[in-house]
Amino acid sequence: MNIFLRMNTVIVIASIFLTGCWSHYELTDLVFVMGLAIDTKEDGTVQITTQYYKPKGGKSSSSHGIGNASFNAISTGDSVLPAIRNITGELGRRSQWSHMRVILISEETARRTNIGDLLDIFYRDPEPRLTASIMITKGKAQSYLEKKPTIEQTTSQQIMRSKEALYKYSARTVDSNLLDLGKQLLDKTGNAVIAYVIPNQEKGFKVSGSALFKKNRMVDKLTGDENDGYLMLTNRYNYGLVTVPCGNSGENMQKTETVEVTKFSSKLEYQFVNDKLVVSVKAIAKGSARELKCTTFKSVDAETAFVKKTEEIIVDQMKRTFENLQKKKLDIFLIANRVYQNNENLWNKIEPEWEDYFSHASFDARVTLNLENTGTSAGKPVFSK
Repeated sequence: MNIFLRMNTVIVIASIFLTGCWSHYELTDLVFVMGLAIDTKEDGTVQITTQYYKPKGGKSSSSHGIGNASFNAISTGDSVLPAIRNITGELGRRSQWSHMRVILISEETARRTNIGDLLDIFYRDPEPRLTASIMITKGKAQSYLEKKPTIEQTTSQQIMRSKEALYKYSARTVDSNLLDLGKQLLDKTGNAVIAYVIPNQEKGFKVSGSALFKKNRMVDKLTGDENDGYLMLTNRYNYGLVTVPCGNSGENMQKTETVEVTKFSSKLEYQFVNDKLVVSVKAIAKGSARELKCTTFKSVDAETAFVKKTEEIIVDQMKRTFENLQKKKLDIFLIANRVYQNNENLWNKIEPEWEDYFSHASFDARVTLNLENTGTSAGKPVFSK
């Protein structure tokens, strides 16, 4: 009994020094931010559109409708923080940023404004999570938060989920957030890649490709297969489809087949040969034939030829992406960082000329594809005779 009495005494004494609620604000003093859109005017003034979660009481059916759980507030200022502070008087509550899902920045703003300076507040303030998504918009960022979500309760959540799904299941964008952006802007080149959103019909939107940043400003975009190639080269390709043409002549020119890649692992390496940068990539992929229109796996040779053809397409995809970025002198593969980490003296010597080293580098890629199945027991088009 003495042991239990001592333990209880220790617990009681310790509980006296424990803190209560983490914040001195009452729930009714706060309004929770779901998303933020940043635009700039011609005079350099920053306009922000803040999307807030709108709590609903009761159990009325109207409280469960899609798109009814948020409202937007617009304010301006010389920079982001003054614009944020100007909202308080309108709402009568303090903005709480810990639940923010996404930050949208218009392409016009991203091209003419230093994105690091623009977002500085979100790296200093303890409330915003560095896992909050960040995306660039075609046209005004404000207009995207005014669109209605399709499934989620708020547009901010819808945009974030759309980006995550496209990255995970189609490899047509990047999974960009504040943490990733900060690390990219602080690397030895200062180049960065951020997800890109475009309008879709009159009221909708869709995530499509990625925005490229050089020295804190947007300079170009990655679209289509180039985005796939970038993710493959950086070992971030999770899942996607590879289109395989049937042939180069006649009726087969119009037909394509599809391989579903379910696993992809790559390793990018570099070396200097006679003062020239040499970059090589080795990748291992697993996948299945999901659409067959002209290939019949009647023999091992036929399957081997199909696999080899698919491997060549993947290699070409990576090669075209790398060469395109070489032309733009955009090292977004963190090669410069690795040179610095492995040999600081060498980096200090070549840093002023790094863009030239990168743009003139030789590149080689090799892919090994393991074709796991053809979707049916018959290794031929289902309706072929």
